[in-house]
Amino acid sequence: MRNVFKELEANKFIGEMFEGVSNGIPPMPQEVLEWDIDRQELFCILADMNLQSGSSWEVADKAAIEAVKKSPWFKQ
Repeated sequence: MRNVFKELEANKFIGEMFEGVSNGIPPMPQEVLEWDIDRQELFCILADMNLQSGSSWEVADKAAIEAVKKSPWFKQ
């Protein structure tokens, strides 16, 4: 089984952007922490993709939150 959180921790791009932040990864937004683990993992994947395409953390997080909310199974 894939462990997205370990992959994010190992991602050098993320670590370089946030040296000094615990584990190199800023905390997830409170809204995301209230979701189930599957939605949190989807958020992490989408936010990481946005970061690697050049977005800032704030923009990447907002875009990932909106994408998860627009997914057809979000309300299920």
